[in-house]
Amino acid sequence: MAQIGAAPRKILYVQQTGGGGSVISLMLLVKHLDPDRYRPFVLFCQPSSYAPEFAAMGAQVLYLDPRIDARPRIGPNPKSRNSIHRTRRAYRRFAPLIRLLRRDMPRALEIARIARDVGADLVHSNVSPSADRASIIGASMARCRHVCHVRFMRGQS
Repeated sequence: MAQIGAAPRKILYVQQTGGGGSVISLMLLVKHLDPDRYRPFVLFCQPSSYAPEFAAMGAQVLYLDPRIDARPRIGPNPKSRNSIHRTRRAYRRFAPLIRLLRRDMPRALEIARIARDVGADLVHSNVSPSADRASIIGASMARCRHVCHVRFMRGQS
């Protein structure tokens, strides 16, 4: 139960996609929050046509800096036909590390900065742990609690 006169808890919702079912579900969640207890901040990682609807519900809408994802992509770029197979194999082996360092860490730093700037009490990732690595790392960097709303799971074979 909330204490009388206590400031509303600030929740930073991190939305990876600009549209789709996860955004609609998040919109329903934000719509039904008690404004006396919670203050929502919705951080979009890409442009969204739903931003005005979130703002109309009282959420502060934020966007990740688009320059974060403007870096050139790294991929196999063999110098000769004989090295194609070897280069692709090496790239596949290190692709998760490259993705972490080039995409997730810059995003995590920005999410941590935003979480600190808004004074977030909680960071809420809105898709899955694998898609929201940057949110998980960013919340940890900001020393903020984190919850991940898993919207889908891959079946195991």
